[in-house]
Amino acid sequence: MVRAFGSEAVGALIRVVKRIRSAGGDLKLCSMGDRIREIFDICNLVPTVFEVYPSAGDAVHAFHTRN
Repeated sequence: MVRAFGSEAVGALIRVVKRIRSAGGDLKLCSMGDRIREIFDICNLVPTVFEVYPSAGDAVHAFHTRN
């Protein structure tokens, strides 16, 4: 479980998702705590950059139901 998440980590995660998507993949986030989610909301990263799901199962299911 992630308990702290700063701007460097956010930047690294954005670079990772860009690289994954440029290779035809995708990245879904799940089980995000309230404090971490607040950072993502303040940075306007959900849903513009990341999709966040309540559980890993929900995130996996999203891969199977995408258009």
